[in-house]
Amino acid sequence: MTLAESWRKNWPEVRAAGTGGLPAFVLSPRPAEIGDGVPVFCYHVVDRETFEADLDFLRSNGYTTIDADALLLHITGDAPSPPRSVVLTFDDGAVNLYRVAYPLLRAYGLTATAFIVPRYHDAAGDRGSVRAGGVADTGGTPLDDDLRPCTWAEVREMHSAGVIRFESHTYEHRYVPAWPEPVPMTGIDESWTRVAVGVPGDMRTDFESARSAIEARLGSTVRHLAFPRFDGTPHAVAIGREVGYRGFWWGVQPGVDMNRPGGDPARIVRLNGDLLRRLPGDGRVSLAEVLSRRARGRRGRGRSPGFASGS
Repeated sequence: MTLAESWRKNWPEVRAAGTGGLPAFVLSPRPAEIGDGVPVFCYHVVDRETFEADLDFLRSNGYTTIDADALLLHITGDAPSPPRSVVLTFDDGAVNLYRVAYPLLRAYGLTATAFIVPRYHDAAGDRGSVRAGGVADTGGTPLDDDLRPCTWAEVREMHSAGVIRFESHTYEHRYVPAWPEPVPMTGIDESWTRVAVGVPGDMRTDFESARSAIEARLGSTVRHLAFPRFDGTPHAVAIGREVGYRGFWWGVQPGVDMNRPGGDPARIVRLNGDLLRRLPGDGRVSLAEVLSRRARGRRGRGRSPGFASGS
């Protein structure tokens, strides 16, 4: 990762720290309870050991995971969430979600919401190993089975188990403020882009297509849209509302530290997943350790987890 890339991907958190956009528990050495705020944590590709430590921390300290609709009801004041509620989210829908995150969530009795890009799951089909093990339409480049999207069969399994709920991350993963610029997917080989992404459509069609594709495959109602690269626009929110979305998910935002009753469902804020163990409770990690882990991630993988990924 270049210095410029690192700055671009971490700048929102740096800015949020000085503008009221980070919860007190992130920076405080002895944080108070989170009160009526519900923090949302975002992951992409997780390491088994680290993610299990996160889940163990939540369970050991009495935290409850709620889904996207429950958070929406909490924000609107229609149904307050239990104390120590959090939302775990995953972006992009790489097969790591199925192979690593899903079995751990199930084992710990916790739940998550995944924001997925249907066009990539369409490309993977119902038997991703067939496409991923072959050549498909990638100009002769073999597709890596460890760096592919989840298949629809895998998505249905996670959904049917009640462990992971699926919502929209747009249909083709394009950057909303510079539409139709495509955004790389985290944990998915870039060769899949040549299989999945077609001629750019307009934003309204894309948002509608994402909702209808997920609803048709899973038989559920899709009410939430997470913006790729955590960045949307008021115009995109207006279009999203017109086509049926009710909750709009970003990254950190100046002046919004957590999601509380009376907040704005059009600006649901999320934190990097590596900040989860900064929550109040036994076994908290230091902020220095979080930053060190990010640095190690950049050296080892060319990117760090969560918001320092390319979602």
